[in-house]
Amino acid sequence: MIDALAIGSNQDLELTDSWEYAVLQPGTATNPQDFSNLKLNWQAAVVPGTVAGAELIRGDFEYGNTDYDSKDYWYRCTITLPEAPLVHLNFAGLATLAEVFWNDVHILSSNNMFEPHSIDVSHLPRVGTLWIRFCALNEALKVKRPRPKWRTKLVDNQQLRWFRKTLLGRIPTWSPPVSPVGPWRGVWAKTYSSALIDQMSSCQTFNPETGTIEFTLGFRITKFSDSKLDEVCLFVGDRRISLAITQLSTHQHEAKGSVTIEPEDFWWPHTHGNPKLFKLALSYLLDDKTFHIDLGHTGFRHVTVDQSDDKFIVSINGQAIFCRGACWTPLDVINYGPAKNELTTILTAVRDAGMNTIRLVGSMIYESDAFYQLCDQLGILVWQDFIFSNLDYPFDDDSFKQNVMHEATYFLKKVSHNPCLIVVCGNSDVEQQTSMLGLPPNMWRPSFFADELPLLVKNLRPDAIYLPSSPSGGDLPFEADKSVSHYYGVGAYLRPLSDARLADVKFAAECLGFANIPEQSTIYKWLSGGEAPTTHPKWKERVPRDGGASWDFDDVRDHYLKLLFEVDPNKLRYCDLERYLALSRVTSGEVMLRTIQEWRRVGSNCYGALVWWLRDLWPGPGWGVIDAYNKPKSAYYFLRRAMAPTTVFFTDEGLNGLNIHAINESRNALRGVVELDFLSPGGINSGHFSTNLDCGPNGKTALRVSTITKSFNDSSYAYRFGPPGHTAIRAKWISNNSNQVIGESFHFPAGYNLQHEGDLDIGYAFEKLGLNCWELTLTTKKLAQYVHIEIDDADLSDNYFHLFPGSKKTLIIQLTNDISSPTVRISALNFSRQLTIRAST
Repeated sequence: MIDALAIGSNQDLELTDSWEYAVLQPGTATNPQDFSNLKLNWQAAVVPGTVAGAELIRGDFEYGNTDYDSKDYWYRCTITLPEAPLVHLNFAGLATLAEVFWNDVHILSSNNMFEPHSIDVSHLPRVGTLWIRFCALNEALKVKRPRPKWRTKLVDNQQLRWFRKTLLGRIPTWSPPVSPVGPWRGVWAKTYSSALIDQMSSCQTFNPETGTIEFTLGFRITKFSDSKLDEVCLFVGDRRISLAITQLSTHQHEAKGSVTIEPEDFWWPHTHGNPKLFKLALSYLLDDKTFHIDLGHTGFRHVTVDQSDDKFIVSINGQAIFCRGACWTPLDVINYGPAKNELTTILTAVRDAGMNTIRLVGSMIYESDAFYQLCDQLGILVWQDFIFSNLDYPFDDDSFKQNVMHEATYFLKKVSHNPCLIVVCGNSDVEQQTSMLGLPPNMWRPSFFADELPLLVKNLRPDAIYLPSSPSGGDLPFEADKSVSHYYGVGAYLRPLSDARLADVKFAAECLGFANIPEQSTIYKWLSGGEAPTTHPKWKERVPRDGGASWDFDDVRDHYLKLLFEVDPNKLRYCDLERYLALSRVTSGEVMLRTIQEWRRVGSNCYGALVWWLRDLWPGPGWGVIDAYNKPKSAYYFLRRAMAPTTVFFTDEGLNGLNIHAINESRNALRGVVELDFLSPGGINSGHFSTNLDCGPNGKTALRVSTITKSFNDSSYAYRFGPPGHTAIRAKWISNNSNQVIGESFHFPAGYNLQHEGDLDIGYAFEKLGLNCWELTLTTKKLAQYVHIEIDDADLSDNYFHLFPGSKKTLIIQLTNDISSPTVRISALNFSRQLTIRAST
């Protein structure tokens, strides 16, 4: 459903210039007339934006320096409204307790940063000053209200449950201390034509062959006359659909029609097909005058979920999808207004990593229109939590419930024609929180999430899957082998890597949270004063942790570093910090790689894995696999291999040896050969084997290594009759048609901590491909383990990969500045010294 005020406009006047703001003690001024006796320091404001954003531009911002919820902030702007019979002032988001005045006339009160407002100002003077008072939230928190039935450790003030504001900035264990205050989503004036569209809804029905889309539009005539609505046509791509018109009252009309969609026109996630979109437009005849409205784009797909036998399997257009990706975080937690090019950069990185799903969790925000549109274009599925998380929300208060129903209604209308939206979830962690506190089952799921929200979703987005809470399902709503879970067995709870199989995860809506160490260039940029990584208070401040826990996620990563590399992380950090950081980067990536591969293997019951998080909220060792400067961390490249639509990988089956798994999510069969190479401890290729490996469309298959070698070689080093016979085993899947490598995987039966060599001996060749774009080809005579390419101000097509003796690797380097040629630093874990090379122009 599309909001009338989003599309029925003749003219938009964005109010972005000439804004000022002033800081006052709470209650000093309650209306514009109070300013006549006040002398204030008015400063330039950013609209859309926040107070912190204005400070950042001015150079006054510092994390934790200001409690933005402790003061009143007044914004003002003098404007001239456009001349038209109908003019509205629109506020897309006001954070959070706001009073709005036109001159000295009060026109709006708002207490929900997620709810937009449209105010008819046609009767007011055209020239005037728009005033917005943002009231101190801390003062409102002091007001006595009913206590919650249970408490969370996530936030420091339980009364936040009454206020519709993001928890970002109020979560001390992992959120930057910046609470958004201001007109964060923008302000503008709109004028309207003689008809508005009150609603636009669609209902999709599918069978395996076709889809039928039924459209319903509600028109409201804004000119109070005998205007006649006629000839309403909807354009879907190049198709013209005439809609049947029914007059409901003097000024209300309804128009209906349908269109048939063929399978070749279905929208798919990018991993499984083409995210095909159609331009959507409308024309109508009113008083013999034709009006045209551009409705953007839409796509058509059929979404179902199989929840039988504790499963959670999402299918798109009849095809089961392994949903993988990460949990999204806002790209700008200071000003809350990322540029579209930054959104494009990050979402393109999501697609390029083989991720096909993004989850927006309940502790954050609803994203901008541009976000959902880009997900449509890139073929990225969206799991959207309503913004409720971890708190005992007061749904028994009628005013609060009405407020959040308006919020949810607006969101569902806003994304009514975004095919990317597949799951809408009532909340994050409420059921888990209450059950872990030992409360009875009747308190786990409030009726708002059980009854009212699902009914709203059914009415407004019947094509989407509704889930009451994440996690949910099972005798306890957080059991890993039941429906949707938040799985941190491998990770925070220090379980062995084998637990990923033992837990029998069905769908991990959160998983694999690690304090991922950024690249060295990011550390230098952030810790510019030479502060030591891992031990300096500035570092530890930004290491995520659970509230009340005596450990943090640096400790979690260290546990797995010791497990993988059999070294004491504390001792290593003392004596060789550089080596410690290198192993730490590899550790979190390798654990993520192996866990995702375990869940994607043949025989797994898992159909979803969303890593906790995609991107850091601020610079440091955060959960993100991309840092706050938009530079991928090591884990990103490991996930890129683990999540690739077509791939091959090993699983260790103990005494049964190694299995090779091949996955093909394309629409066509893949036919090829898998080659196996065994490398002896002396660096000699001690065995080469090959066999045919075919995989059907949207299929996967598995082979046991022993069926290829036809002999016992203890490939998993499970029998241990003597020293390991092999340092590394490589599997390479090669296409019959193109002779191209479809996928490559390595296994280290003797462990990950290989014997160190001296100088890194790698051959290289550069080729310039275009402006700021280079191709780098690497070759090696010796095994190079976890090859790390470090280039300042550049994007890389791959990193942290292995090079088998006699093989080559081609990388694309896209420079992000105008230097003439790149300087590349190359290292590998099993070589003591790095190699520095420079491309010649």
